[in-house]
Amino acid sequence: MCWRLAAALDGALPEAEALGAAAGLDVTANGKVLDVAWGDCACSLRTKDEGRRRLGAFVRALLDHGARVQLVLVEQGVPLALAGEIEMLPVELLEADGLAALPEGRVVEIA
Repeated sequence: MCWRLAAALDGALPEAEALGAAAGLDVTANGKVLDVAWGDCACSLRTKDEGRRRLGAFVRALLDHGARVQLVLVEQGVPLALAGEIEMLPVELLEADGLAALPEGRVVEIA
């Protein structure tokens, strides 16, 4: 099973792909949503310490640029369902635990 990590930003942040590349990630805009991966999918972001570090650096850079960041982790092929209550997650917890801090299929806002 492969994972997809999608990020939504409050307002367009044109440098998001460049910030992702600077953190060593593959970030592509897919409409108003960014697909965030390290390679073909987000699996390495979920299972490797280096992936956790890269993801934390990317999200921290987005926050430092004034973006509101919402993340959702789903299995590849599962449609994004962005409805429902949004949970808050401290950036420090994301930096410490990586994708293990995200509840599968639910949107979290990083604060």
